[in-house]
Amino acid sequence: MTTVRNQPHGVSVPPLAGTGWVQRARATGLLAAAFAAAAVARSAGGQTTPVADPAPLRAPAVPLVTHDPYLSAWSFADRLTDDWPKHWTGHVHGMCGLVRVDGKPMRFMGTYPGTREAAVQTGVRVLPTRTFYTFDAGPVELAVTFLSPLVMDEL
Repeated sequence: MTTVRNQPHGVSVPPLAGTGWVQRARATGLLAAAFAAAAVARSAGGQTTPVADPAPLRAPAVPLVTHDPYLSAWSFADRLTDDWPKHWTGHVHGMCGLVRVDGKPMRFMGTYPGTREAAVQTGVRVLPTRTFYTFDAGPVELAVTFLSPLVMDEL
């Protein structure tokens, strides 16, 4: 390794030419392994196995109402109907969402025991200040938006 004087704090950089880092990489087999992998791919007819699409990311909690650390409600469950909304500390906030479709009540948020039937959650989209949920509630598609109020003088 050589030290370059123009670099801040005397940073050590490998030389670009000569027998430095290239020779060490060959000795450790890094280049040989790369060439072997390329040869195997070519011997398989040039076909490479496709990589599966990664699973969609799931946030550990979805914000419903967030104003400050003391006033916030989050959904920690996969579906909004699976559990009560909670504070980030885990304390339950008893928020329940009900909708009446064709005279029949359906739950879209919370685990209210008085309503057996729950709307089927079909999507969730989280943005910096809003969270959008969509549900199938019988013949009705229900769209629910949670807004987190952010006042410009509090930024």
